[in-house]
Amino acid sequence: VRLAINYAVNREELLNKLLNSEGKIAVGPIPPGESGSSPDISGYDFNPKKATEILEKAGWTKNTNGSYAKKLNKKDKEATPLKFTIITAKSIQLVAVLIRDYLKNVGLEADLKIVSLDELQQNYLRTKNYNAILIGESYTGSVDPYVFWHGAAIKDPGLNLSLYNNKKVNKILEEARQITDPVRRAQKLEDFQKLVLSDAPAVFLYSPNYIYIVKNTVKNINLVNLAIPS
Repeated sequence: VRLAINYAVNREELLNKLLNSEGKIAVGPIPPGESGSSPDISGYDFNPKKATEILEKAGWTKNTNGSYAKKLNKKDKEATPLKFTIITAKSIQLVAVLIRDYLKNVGLEADLKIVSLDELQQNYLRTKNYNAILIGESYTGSVDPYVFWHGAAIKDPGLNLSLYNNKKVNKILEEARQITDPVRRAQKLEDFQKLVLSDAPAVFLYSPNYIYIVKNTVKNINLVNLAIPS
């Protein structure tokens, strides 16, 4: 199902419609251009046909409404519909609406629950109580994916929002934290990205550009290495 969702989402259209192309498609868990990103790493293309093929190969069949369902256990009398809820904040509600439409196009039903940032934090991020969550993540300074992807970061106050726990990934992230050589560290993070993408615990969407408006009278500003938007 996670693989199918990855192929169902049109990232390029999201980038064009929402950001007027001011950003880059996110291939994986590390932002484009950062240490650990590489042209050798390819993410998931927009391929609705492949999404439906994956679901049908996994035993899901479309009902009269055009939505997928299947019996999850032999004892089940009724098929369980492939339906879940996406929790997100009001600030990115439009992204959620578009994603819901992409999923509907391939026979996946998604309800949206739009909440305030405070409710998102207290009731969902801390408790990890959701089917799916749509949210942005950012790094301050150097890229350290440990806090988002190590198994130890599943419990609060960790930010492993996919509840992802892969022993190989955990080991790589632990080792990467101890490597000072930037070339060797980048290779470790590339290996990390490849493993995460093969497991598909999340759907990576886009990395927005940070746009700063400056008066012509203000001189000698260097916006190249700003790590934090504020």
